[in-house]
Amino acid sequence: FFLALILAALLVANEVYDPSVVTALHVIALAPTALISALLVRRSLPGEVIASTPETERRKWLASSLAMMLIGGLSVINSRTDIIMLGWFGDASAIGIYSVAVRGSELTMMIMMAAHAALNPTMASLFAAGKLSELNRLSVRSGRLILLASTPLVIGLIIWGEWFLAIFGPEFTDGQITLAILCIGNLGALAMGPAAVVLVMTGHERRAARAIAITVVTNILLNLVLIPIYGKEGAAFATALNNFARAALLTYWTFKLVGIGTAAWQRESRTFD
Repeated sequence: FFLALILAALLVANEVYDPSVVTALHVIALAPTALISALLVRRSLPGEVIASTPETERRKWLASSLAMMLIGGLSVINSRTDIIMLGWFGDASAIGIYSVAVRGSELTMMIMMAAHAALNPTMASLFAAGKLSELNRLSVRSGRLILLASTPLVIGLIIWGEWFLAIFGPEFTDGQITLAILCIGNLGALAMGPAAVVLVMTGHERRAARAIAITVVTNILLNLVLIPIYGKEGAAFATALNNFARAALLTYWTFKLVGIGTAAWQRESRTFD
């Protein structure tokens, strides 16, 4: 819907350079998307679910919802801290180059995002059924497969990153090192596996929110130290190190609280009492 609206705007006005117009089109595109999603959910629900009398646990759901809201909000802050602080230090040209490098590095996380969306309900059902051995096997194996599938893309962006950045203009090729640093950081985070998903799906969303809150603070501190010295490369290193630290902390807490391994080097087969 968003792409269709952009195309329509281009046909009418020949150009769409106003950020407020693009944002408005994006918001408008969300309405039919939400409607179609609701209809698909309604259609996929079994008749017994629709006919049953709902039972609610308001306090439990409210506590969980607040934790999920924190995870979403803090994740946005964490993902934009480097760009905001780079602008705070006043290097306008570096912001443009850095923003494109960030968008390029995010391509390496697409496979993970798609896989996690598919894994969420399976992990929750395995945990609810007490099948911890199967959950451990799924977590480690899926983490390894995601890492394996993402590695060629990371290597490609590191080696041919200059060509990718040149799509946006010759001046953006100055962000090749920045892109490489961000991609390496993402690869390290991917090696930790789906720890955040396991924590949330096993009822430990508060601990996941705490991990992200901690890394928001460390992200700010790292950027404060590294940006004045190394500019956009410093921001990239701060972000890469912070992303890896967050994934490592989530992996540690997942193993400590749930007993489930997620990192690529952890064992697939484990016995639970």
